[in-house]
Amino acid sequence: MKYDTIIIGGGIAGLQTAIQLSRCLRKVIVVDLPGGRSSVAKGYRNILGHPDRISGETLRQVGMKQAKQYGAVFKEEEVIKVVPCEAKGFQVWMKEEEAPLHAHTLVMATGIRDPFPDFPGVRECLGTSVFLCPDCDGYESVNTYTAIIGEGQHALKMTRDLSYFTPRMLVINHTGSNLTPAQVAELPILPIWMTASSR
Repeated sequence: MKYDTIIIGGGIAGLQTAIQLSRCLRKVIVVDLPGGRSSVAKGYRNILGHPDRISGETLRQVGMKQAKQYGAVFKEEEVIKVVPCEAKGFQVWMKEEEAPLHAHTLVMATGIRDPFPDFPGVRECLGTSVFLCPDCDGYESVNTYTAIIGEGQHALKMTRDLSYFTPRMLVINHTGSNLTPAQVAELPILPIWMTASSR
């Protein structure tokens, strides 16, 4: 079947796109492999109309229902290849399907899938006391003691981003990746620096 638009990614951005295009009477399909950031976040506080928190999963369910009302189609699949057609449009190949989808246009809304540290309880705390995005959730750390857990380079960047909200940070390089003294010196704070092997 040929669609006007294939949207790869069914998070908040993909769903908003599906709603808008479907309301413009476009034939739309959303291909999504669950597990992205919005599906695990339990408490967005930066969404219009939800100052007291709303989970990413709730947003996704409501958005999917709204998009379906206007005719959007959803497929839970993994996209493995996108091929431009000689004629106008694209072919989108999926892992478990033999035939590709066809569309005039393509929207990439794949978002982010976070590599969580492997310790008990982290997923249960997402959106309440554990946060992923300095843009969405940096406000939650204003002038509070905040632990940053990440791979070396990522932890450095997160520390720089969060220094806008708080100077009180403990940086945990949980992978133990090597960082040069010059890289550590770039930190906007005097850190307590720990690695996975620290005692």
